[in-house]
Amino acid sequence: MLEYFFSCTVVGPSATERTDEYSPEPTSDASEAQVLNPDCPLFTHNLLREPAIIQFLSERVQKNPVFKDQLLEVVERSKADASIATAAASAMTILVRAGVIFHRYDFRGVRIPGADLSGGQFDSAQFQGANLTNVNLGMTWLRNADFSNAQMDGVQFGELPYLEVEEYAYACCHSPDGKTLALGLTGGRIELYDTETWEKTGQAKHGRDITSLAYSPDGQRLVSGSEDNIVRVWDCANSDPIFLLDGHTKEVESVAFSPCGKKVASASQDETVRLWDSTTGEVLHVLRGHEDFVNCVRFTPDGRQLVSGSVDDTIRFWDVETGAAGEVWEMDEGTVICLAISPDGRQVVIGHGNGAIRVWSIATRSAGPVLLGNTQETRCVIFSADGQRIASAGYDSTARVWDSTTGTPISVFNSTGLVYDVSFSLDGRNLVSVDASIEIRLWDTRSSGYSMGQLGHCDTVRSVAYQPSGQFILSGSNDGTVRQWDALTGAAGSISVIKDLADTLYSITLSPDLNKAATGSDDGFIEIWDLRSNERGPDLEGHTDDVMELAFSPCNGWIASASEDKTVRLWDMRNGGQGQVLCEMPADSDTEEDDSSADSDNPFELAFSPTGSQLAVGDWNGTVNVYDIQTRAVLTTTTLDDDAVFSLAYSPNGQELAIGIDGAILFWDLQSKEPGDKLKLNDYGVHPIVYSPCGEWIACGDGYCGLQLCRRQSSEKNTWRCVSVIKGFLMEVMAIAWNPVVPLEFVTGSQDRSIRVWRISDSNDDGVVSVEMVWGSNVGVLGASGMRIDDVIGLDAESRRLLIQRGAVDGNSVSKENESNPSSGGVVKAGDGKESDDGEEETDDDEEDTDDEEDDTDDEEEETDDGEE
Repeated sequence: MLEYFFSCTVVGPSATERTDEYSPEPTSDASEAQVLNPDCPLFTHNLLREPAIIQFLSERVQKNPVFKDQLLEVVERSKADASIATAAASAMTILVRAGVIFHRYDFRGVRIPGADLSGGQFDSAQFQGANLTNVNLGMTWLRNADFSNAQMDGVQFGELPYLEVEEYAYACCHSPDGKTLALGLTGGRIELYDTETWEKTGQAKHGRDITSLAYSPDGQRLVSGSEDNIVRVWDCANSDPIFLLDGHTKEVESVAFSPCGKKVASASQDETVRLWDSTTGEVLHVLRGHEDFVNCVRFTPDGRQLVSGSVDDTIRFWDVETGAAGEVWEMDEGTVICLAISPDGRQVVIGHGNGAIRVWSIATRSAGPVLLGNTQETRCVIFSADGQRIASAGYDSTARVWDSTTGTPISVFNSTGLVYDVSFSLDGRNLVSVDASIEIRLWDTRSSGYSMGQLGHCDTVRSVAYQPSGQFILSGSNDGTVRQWDALTGAAGSISVIKDLADTLYSITLSPDLNKAATGSDDGFIEIWDLRSNERGPDLEGHTDDVMELAFSPCNGWIASASEDKTVRLWDMRNGGQGQVLCEMPADSDTEEDDSSADSDNPFELAFSPTGSQLAVGDWNGTVNVYDIQTRAVLTTTTLDDDAVFSLAYSPNGQELAIGIDGAILFWDLQSKEPGDKLKLNDYGVHPIVYSPCGEWIACGDGYCGLQLCRRQSSEKNTWRCVSVIKGFLMEVMAIAWNPVVPLEFVTGSQDRSIRVWRISDSNDDGVVSVEMVWGSNVGVLGASGMRIDDVIGLDAESRRLLIQRGAVDGNSVSKENESNPSSGGVVKAGDGKESDDGEEETDDDEEDTDDEEDDTDDEEEETDDGEE
């Protein structure tokens, strides 16, 4: 309440804003003079130390445009008046917290030291000569922004340069002294890295993938668990195996050293926990009692008890000396995936399969804080060494940090895929996370941000569409919701919950009139939802396996579906949803999964023609058939040479079919019935593909973490060219839609949960276009592609390396930086031409360029793509 009244002293309410009896009476000049008055608390107090007041004022910005303009005026005045720098920093923090977007904004010479801009959006903004000392830029979108000559001492980015390894990592842990990081990689490799230089210091090899790692208390040994059912103890000095602990009959899920270092515990899918003598390799006890997979095991700090968690919804306590069973706790939250015990032994934190995380008192068995935020399975939970914080790894592609006492969220770090494991550094300042990529992410836990609670979907966005007026956007997600967005501002609108997610949702699509949504699940059912009444319509039954692909016909009268049961079905919605099998994958067909596919388990891709009279079906084997909807007859067919079909799209006039294959788009002229030109794009499966309403542009996902924009070069020859590549997505682009009213504007939905609106602004003499992000929801990434850092002042070398990894350009010293940085070790070298996951843009001037040629020209192309050079 005190914060509320203080906030009212910063901005007095207007007559139209006074909504409760506590609000002060407005003054006649409140809307004009309150904030800009030098006696206003904005100028006399440092509001950056008062997050609750910042929150109140950010909510006022959303309701009062006058207040927003006044804060912007304070920021503008700081360019000429250094004495109001603190007020300007508070004003900028409030504006960013309120979700104000600053694309192309002129901040040259602004003074905002200490401001929290985390999560803000500053595409192509101008910060030349600005005072940004100690500013928080964690997860901030800075694509093409110019920071030349800016003061950047103490700037925080929320992360450190990532470590690149050769294989995916599934497990990680720090040595007790914090000087070494152990990684468990795909294929059973274990690698050790020096945490100062990030040079590899040792490696070892298991039979199969590593599932868990733990150091002995003295740091001289390492224990590992693997999918090969074996537990191994290693000598860290020479990476030699000391013992092979053989006994489990199924995959080992978790391992732990006892506090004294003399025992090792292991948990397995064979429903047992085993206790081993780490000095002899002998099994001491086989602990039975769990009725399903045992996912985790930990020693209490005094070494007297083991605690294990299982898929059977329980955690069990065991006596270490005797192996006797102790208490059994049944968890209302269900499957126990992971657990950790606080350093003082008083608390246990438990992570569940549904994403729930709760802290419990071991002594009283009473529930403590619930750690909110995770939306999917929690894979790992850990305490910091001082016990004050808890970190988690989740299948929602996040690593999160909470206050262990209150459960208050501190930081959310968005990763590039499912996060399997996390590990605190000894001092707790950094957090390492490993995910489904070869990048080992290093997060700065001191850089907590206000922008953690972003509005938006909490799972993959599968479908996006503009309303006919172009005023609103609808998006459908695997989280079972359809959301509405203001197409101009990104303001969140209504939400329709259409699925309770009792079953896993694999596909969702919106009808062309946006009145209905269809969802496909792992139970083989297709559910139809009326978005106006939010009522469930007819269920379409017939598939016997996961429904991976859905498509509405343009007239809303038909739905086509593709399933893992290797069939395509056609449903007549005018006839109560009656359906029949349209085609079927031959039983002897080659259905080998391809990791580069957006949906590697989906054997078919579907596309209705603009008139709705035809349905194109492409499959894994490279066959594309065009069917007549009424007769179900095949009108034409083509078979590609060893190319699986990743996506299909009809041109607006229906005369051309774009076929996404591995690394290219093949254009099929439906009039001549012959495949036409092939446009080489990348090395991944191109998915999805969407034509612009005019038919002269194509936006397509690159099958990795980016978007490619193509333009028709000649109508007569039907030739196309890639004119821009947009990076900045944490995961794959899954859905694209063009604005039917505003030319050259489109929206994307991604596997990273983001919704982003893009606009093609201009092109240079070479035809390379500039694409700007209009707004984004759940962006959650440090976007530094094309960011200029020429002659910045005070930026430390580590931050500089991070920015260049993310695609920033230092025109003066990037080459010198590369040559003079031998200590970077395993960290990716700055400016090495590797495509980063947050925004490098490049073009293929020649369709037939090889990958090596593309790599060699990345730096040059980044500059031209943005239209800046």
